[in-house]
Amino acid sequence: MGAWSYQRLLEKSDLVVVASPVTVEDTQERLGLPGLESQRVIGVETKLQVAAVFKGDKEIKSIVLHHYRADGPSVPNGPNLVAFDPSKKRAFLIFLVREQDGRYAPASGQIDPAMFAVHALEGPLD
Repeated sequence: MGAWSYQRLLEKSDLVVVASPVTVEDTQERLGLPGLESQRVIGVETKLQVAAVFKGDKEIKSIVLHHYRADGPSVPNGPNLVAFDPSKKRAFLIFLVREQDGRYAPASGQIDPAMFAVHALEGPLD
């Protein structure tokens, strides 16, 4: 696994935002994590309210982030997946690429988004 610098994330991203989760819902996806098929995952869609746009369409107010959660035990040296709890009212700095269906995905890929593309922020949301 190669490291992702902030510059590399910025260059690869279609959209870079500060956003907070509104809803989290599982999809019908049940599969081996692409690139790490031994890790079984469930697809997740998290609706995010956008507070600031650093790169991309400045008019965007909300987006859907497509990501995964583990389906069963994690594999050794497994992925660092993201999880969101809307009740915690937390903001995140997120580097995103647009998928063909209009959803967004972590710019660093689905295997280790919590290490590179999704960063929890401290402080108030406003």
